[in-house]
Amino acid sequence: MFKTLFSRSAAAGVPSGSPTLRILKQAHADRVVFFYPGEEGTYIEHAFVTIYENGIVHIKARLEETTTHLQNIEVQWSIPQELEPRNIKLLKPKSRAEEAKSLDGLRPEPPQPDGPTL
Repeated sequence: MFKTLFSRSAAAGVPSGSPTLRILKQAHADRVVFFYPGEEGTYIEHAFVTIYENGIVHIKARLEETTTHLQNIEVQWSIPQELEPRNIKLLKPKSRAEEAKSLDGLRPEPPQPDGPTL
């Protein structure tokens, strides 16, 4: 089954001998982190990742290849260099006093009673 699921036709999105299984995403990842209960987190760097519609994830790196379910991993996708932000601005968070002062002008006035005051 493993051989038929990940044959050449599976890479095209149609595994041989089984119902159609769509590929949701297929791309290079900088890092794939594995999370299994009771174990330390491990990772694979510079891998080619294929995510299928049933949640199965096929990970292929230079020295290893594995398959797991999407709920057990976190994928950090590679961003092409032309899409990377060139200028990064760091914003200094306001102190609580400055934040309260800036919010004072935004707070609505409490509603006034419509009737006569006693």
